[in-house]
Amino acid sequence: MILGMNYSKRKNGNCRETLEIIGSFISPNEFPILDIPDFSIRSCCDYNYICFKTGSCSANDDFLDVLDLMRKADEIIVTIPVYRGHLCSEYYKFHERICGVYRLDDDKLVADYLDKTKFVLFVNRGAGYAEAIKELERDIKSYGGNSKIIPVSSRDYAESPITGGLKDRPEYIRMIKEEFALR
Repeated sequence: MILGMNYSKRKNGNCRETLEIIGSFISPNEFPILDIPDFSIRSCCDYNYICFKTGSCSANDDFLDVLDLMRKADEIIVTIPVYRGHLCSEYYKFHERICGVYRLDDDKLVADYLDKTKFVLFVNRGAGYAEAIKELERDIKSYGGNSKIIPVSSRDYAESPITGGLKDRPEYIRMIKEEFALR
């Protein structure tokens, strides 16, 4: 199974639409898409960082259900919007939780998540493009991961970063097909 994870709150934005494009080339049963903002996932601070102390997450929210799906996936495709040069807060909240669970085992974090994940970053040149890529690279490489990062600037396709529309651009669909080896 290939798991799609959308960190954007926009249901009809470029992040979600990109996962739908990918899903159109894959059987729906083999490509579930999770809209992370729809899940009840709270920060570790809300739980007094218990997972950092014990290595086990005792939180009562949807995090462990999402983590279970990630562990079962053969590949994970993550879409993340960037605001003012930084990855969205939904990503950081989830990243904090996953780091707490794996804090004693970087190799397992890499195997369960980082080495089977491709990140698609939606960021426009001049609006924190390089900074956002470096930020995600630090998150990945600090644990020894080798995830692929695919930066996308909607303006390169004459589209708005706010209103979506990349799904209507044949050259964008072609790029996605090539990046993910879709037929």
